[in-house]
Amino acid sequence: DIEQALDDAVDTVVIATQHNLHATQAVQALQEGKHVFVEKPLCLSREELDAIQEDYLSAKNPFLMVGFNRRFAPLTQTLNELLKSRSDPKSFIYTVNAGYIPPDHWTQLPEIGGGRLLGEACHFIDLIRFLAASPIENATVHYAQTSGTGSMDTFSIQLTLADGSLGTVHYFANGSKNFPKERLDVFCGGSGLQLDNFRTLQGYGWQGFSKQKSSRQDKGHEMEMQSIITSLTEGQPAPIPFSEIIEVTDVSLALAESGRYSAHR
Repeated sequence: DIEQALDDAVDTVVIATQHNLHATQAVQALQEGKHVFVEKPLCLSREELDAIQEDYLSAKNPFLMVGFNRRFAPLTQTLNELLKSRSDPKSFIYTVNAGYIPPDHWTQLPEIGGGRLLGEACHFIDLIRFLAASPIENATVHYAQTSGTGSMDTFSIQLTLADGSLGTVHYFANGSKNFPKERLDVFCGGSGLQLDNFRTLQGYGWQGFSKQKSSRQDKGHEMEMQSIITSLTEGQPAPIPFSEIIEVTDVSLALAESGRYSAHR
């Protein structure tokens, strides 16, 4: 019951409903002056994104956070610190062995789930945006011509960023379950880094760093929540800047709608 969640005794709302409800519930919560955490995706349409921006900007001391947890993974934090030491443009290749979901699953339905690009691939667009520390200038997506499934869940996204960095997200639903789920390769200044399934970070020709392993797979959920609690307790803004949340959502919407994004459109 959303009205119960927006009771005066509540100061923070976590929205983890089906995707088509995220935007309207986030707007309601912002209008009631609540701190808001929304699981991805933030919204499914341009109109919803505009409404969220309007209510955020008009709210007093607004707090809006989206569940892009991979930013907060321990190995991501190490990777980010290593990349901060390099000013060269980076090349990112993110391979996602997403697995098959039936076309009639609710996440695949445009009016409820928005499809896998909006519903899931936004994660990986966000992580590249975070690690590049540079705005996305242009983006395109190309889908595999898969017959018989009726869904568009095997595709490649190409990103160009303002600092000259490049990013590619290979989101594939046609692989084996025995293949690792996620891998990120980063090339920069004659050296490289590989993040393997949030278990291992390997350096190649990276002076002062060779390898870091995690005792378990950690995609950052716990640290994400801790960061939110710390921000709220200390009266700080949300851990992810609002402008980056809007940018990543804008890029994802444009790719889902037309297959192309330009920051200068």
